Amino acid sequence: DDATKQLDILQREIQDAHEDSKDLEKVLKDFTKEVQEFSIEKEEVERRQTEAIKKQTELELNVKDLQEIISRHIQAKVGAGHRVLSAFVETVFDISDNCTP
Repeated sequence: DDATKQLDILQREIQDAHEDSKDLEKVLKDFTKEVQEFSIEKEEVERRQTEAIKKQTELELNVKDLQEIISRHIQAKVGAGHRVLSAFVETVFDISDNCTP
């Protein structure tokens, strides 16, 4: 009869809706798992980025320290060169003063 057909249709629609709901729950579960995996990957990338920034900062400080050391060595060599040159000039003038009649 007509009521039975409508009841059968409604039961099939309920069954289809239930199956759709189960399918959507599976999709949601899969998406949730992907989000968790991406979150873990993001944390790893951020950790590596932080390490890279630390390393870069350390290297920049090392370069600055080396530049200062090199600058001090150059200044020391220039100073020593000036002292040697001054001593040489003094010696030359002393010799020339002693050679003058």
